[in-house]
Amino acid sequence: PTPLHFAAGDVALPVALWFAWMCIGLLWAADKPAALNYLAIVVTMLALLAATAATGGTHRRLRAFAFTMLAAYVLIVGFTVLEARLGVRLPTSRLLTTVTSQTYAGTSVFHNQNDLATYIAFCWPFMVCAFFFTRRPLWLILSVACMVLGAAAFVRTGSRSSLVAIGLSSFAAVVLFAQVGPRLSTRVGKIVGALVVVVLVGGAGYLRFNDSDSAMLRQFRLEALLAQSRSGTGSGAIRTGLTSQGLEIAGGTFLVGAGPGQAEVIISSGVDALGISNLHNWWLETYVNGGLVGFALHLIFFVGLVATTWPVARRDPDPFVRYLASGTVLALLGFTIGALGPSSSVSFAPMWILYGLG
Repeated sequence: PTPLHFAAGDVALPVALWFAWMCIGLLWAADKPAALNYLAIVVTMLALLAATAATGGTHRRLRAFAFTMLAAYVLIVGFTVLEARLGVRLPTSRLLTTVTSQTYAGTSVFHNQNDLATYIAFCWPFMVCAFFFTRRPLWLILSVACMVLGAAAFVRTGSRSSLVAIGLSSFAAVVLFAQVGPRLSTRVGKIVGALVVVVLVGGAGYLRFNDSDSAMLRQFRLEALLAQSRSGTGSGAIRTGLTSQGLEIAGGTFLVGAGPGQAEVIISSGVDALGISNLHNWWLETYVNGGLVGFALHLIFFVGLVATTWPVARRDPDPFVRYLASGTVLALLGFTIGALGPSSSVSFAPMWILYGLG
């Protein structure tokens, strides 16, 4: 009934210009159907971003949004654990049609376990921040329960980038709350919160360098990724090849970009095709498709979100807004590395929801 006011209109300007530049890129895009499909996806995701931002108009809408996201997290992670324990899979699971040794992976909700890991990495800071913002036992118990469910689902992903993202956001939480901690939780709550962060970083370090015989846990090993890159096999070699091809594509377009959706078309065709149709790197994807201009505009939008949300997380007088800002800025910082996880983030709804919340 009343007009919606977006307080972050200035921050949204770069992403609007980024979309406009992509529309201009349609002029020189070689594969027009692929370009139009890509732009259609971006339109739906920008609508999701705007819808999320609109929930910030009133406290009632914002709280309804937060509870909706909480319910979604419980359903998504809960079903992933159910999938792992009972083998029940949704029709969207790639394990129903793909023969692979990674039968332990959680692929029902997001189809790809790396996307699931990135989603959990987004949600993790909001659970950690609870220890610094409340003294209510029920909320703290709920946070611990959500973290246990998240950890049980995360080990089924094998995502190294999201593991680093969780460690990075946890470390950033220590920096954020070290000087000006929220005066809402008890001293014991803050100590527990700090211990949770230490345990998280320690657990991430263990997974990074573990020598377990479990194929599921070995997926997290840094040594395995380096060995694959040196030997030219496995995930390490594929990532190296995709990065090399992406930079070659961008360089061959005089840094104006190949056009929306063209990176996927180019790398999946030709004699040197790797059999993969996505760059698995959001930053590289924006660079290849949009060139230097597109990459710069999206980066300005991202950095602008981080730079403007950090002060809100530290000093906003409203505890609830400050809590959401803290979780958002920590998740965004983790995503600087976590962006290397999803096959393509352009249709990854959690990223656009996080942008909208910011």
